[in-house]
Amino acid sequence: MADTAVAVTNMSFSNGTASSGDFSSGSVGTSVTAGNVAVITAPAGDTANLVFTFYNASGGATATFVAGDEPPSENSGIGNATAITLTADKPYFVVVPAGRYVQDDGTIRINIATNTTIVGCYRRPLGN
Repeated sequence: MADTAVAVTNMSFSNGTASSGDFSSGSVGTSVTAGNVAVITAPAGDTANLVFTFYNASGGATATFVAGDEPPSENSGIGNATAITLTADKPYFVVVPAGRYVQDDGTIRINIATNTTIVGCYRRPLGN
């Protein structure tokens, strides 16, 4: 499995609504080929308030968050997340516990299977 870097994008408030591109068309994010791993490196290791987006245009796919390392992930012993089944042409928004999937190098790893998927990672703004 090859690693594909997925950047963290800061969302901003616009008229009281958090926004960052057009999630519904899959036009935002990074394309991750089936069989590869999406790797998110959060700035300064801050994995709180992240929203992950997934979009698959053909035939569906699966995304599995890989269990973190102890330390820093206090809940790493729970294991990998149950694979998320992604239906074709449908955007998915996922929020996961910050303390479960962080690796000792500060990354979050997501295995992508079946079909190429567009993966995005966004930091929610705090307050207004």
